Amino acid sequence: MYNCLKALCAAAIALAIVTFEQPTPVMADDEGAAPVEIRRKIEKKWGSLGPVYGLAVRFAKAGDYANAIVLLKALKRQDDPRVLNYLGYATRKSGDAGKAVPFYEKALSLAPDFVVAREYLGEAWLQLGQPDKAREQLAEIEKSCGAPCRPYQNLTNAIAAHASGKPAPAPNAAW
Repeated sequence: MYNCLKALCAAAIALAIVTFEQPTPVMADDEGAAPVEIRRKIEKKWGSLGPVYGLAVRFAKAGDYANAIVLLKALKRQDDPRVLNYLGYATRKSGDAGKAVPFYEKALSLAPDFVVAREYLGEAWLQLGQPDKAREQLAEIEKSCGAPCRPYQNLTNAIAAHASGKPAPAPNAAW
């Protein structure tokens, strides 16, 4: 009953946003870290996801993973790599990296150059104690956007922190 009520509240908030705000294309801040040509390629192929997606991303970034998952699952675009990426993110951050991996893998099967999904998949592999698989993702990110891009730097830092046993530093948001 409580979960249904939470889902209903999240849906009501999403409906209010759709009704009262002008629909604008929404891309999560970290997706903006991808090189422009990759972002344009994904946006051209997959289009806009609208304000409900934006609200789901805000919930996820604020740590409200349950409501983020509810909204993401309510979207009719379950085959969109951005939706799959954030389903993986919210699932991983809520403590289940193992269940997050298939979301990232499906996102990457649809958009192999989606470097943010590769970064998050690498972080999931670290949480699952498989740093070699995280390094594989790092190599793929380097092929797509090179060492200066934020996803490459974030995953590099996470791998180094994992190797040293220290917590990973906060992702670089200064880009």
